[in-house]
Amino acid sequence: MKKILLYLLSMLLCCFSSCNNGMQSKEKETKDSLAAANFIKCAKFLYNTFWENADETEETFPMFQKQYPLENALIKELYSIREHYTKEDSLMRWYIFPKDSYSIAITASLQTYIETKHIHLPSNPISKYRCMDSIIWNNLIPDAGNEREGGNQMQLNATFGISAIWTEYMCYHYEMLLDSILKEKKIQLQLHVERERYDSLLKTQVSFFDSIGYSGSAAPMAYSDLEEKVHAVWLAGVLDLYFSLQTEDYRPDNIYKPIPDNIIAREYDTILYNIDNHRIYEYLSIANSRNNIKLCLLNVKAAWKNLMDIRKETSRRLRGKTKDIYNNATYRLQRFHLLQLKNSFEGYGVISNEDYSCLLSDTCSHEELLRASNISVRRDSLLQKLEDEYNNQ
Repeated sequence: MKKILLYLLSMLLCCFSSCNNGMQSKEKETKDSLAAANFIKCAKFLYNTFWENADETEETFPMFQKQYPLENALIKELYSIREHYTKEDSLMRWYIFPKDSYSIAITASLQTYIETKHIHLPSNPISKYRCMDSIIWNNLIPDAGNEREGGNQMQLNATFGISAIWTEYMCYHYEMLLDSILKEKKIQLQLHVERERYDSLLKTQVSFFDSIGYSGSAAPMAYSDLEEKVHAVWLAGVLDLYFSLQTEDYRPDNIYKPIPDNIIAREYDTILYNIDNHRIYEYLSIANSRNNIKLCLLNVKAAWKNLMDIRKETSRRLRGKTKDIYNNATYRLQRFHLLQLKNSFEGYGVISNEDYSCLLSDTCSHEELLRASNISVRRDSLLQKLEDEYNNQ
């Protein structure tokens, strides 16, 4: 079945390429490049859907399956559960529903695996999380680099995708646990509403990726990398609050500082200016395409504002340590988002060494983050430096 699927996908890609070569209109080429990006995502979903039906000779990770058959079986089950709970909205976006049932189903499979491996989970909530996190990252994410010839593109894409799915699951799992404690302690926190707004923010960022034409065989890596990082920063805030409500002396590993709204708004304006002046996404020269990019970026901005509005509203109702922990999670989100903006949403998936050197690191200090210029300025400086070095040879 998988061979048939891959053959059909190859034929479609060839047809797509042939049509594209015959087009004369630049605007048509641009639209097709965006369609290609969506097609790649559809191909990824179809591949994942059929994975659990493959026989042993058609394994995505044959070396992993041979060495770790139990772990490979659990990953297949993970995809099967995800397929069962995946729905499609009016915009052809996939989402998980209901999330609680999805989380419970994966938890049951994971628990069976843990018991089969005779792994003892600690009772302390922090130690238990660290143990689960270690099991997932060390045992349940195949490393494409360990496959034959260092892994192919499909295996690399799958590794990124599996990482994103596990991080998403941990978010849902600990949100359920946190929600239970909040109700028990009668703390008013609109966790489900906040999560919906955060999901909306992620959806707008995915749409922004679509608009700038992420395509090619490595595109799924970039999408999965975005999703994994977005889920991870949310999970960190959920865990801090969950641990603090169960452990009296718990303190977050990092304390963050608030970032004023006007600083984040200024970075949006910088990206919009750069789009208009062809300083980024130069390959999309058609006016309509650039207008679509700006519209998608403004949608991200609106979704971000909606999220911050409800978190500010919630913060006003909280008191004491819970308020401090909650606010620190908000400041973490602000830092993460400002970093995204400073890098113009670049740096996801696999990138060149030159582009990587232009990225603002997530380990930078608060002061460095505020002072840093947009990636377009940093890239111009790098290109000028390389040009000067070449001329001086």
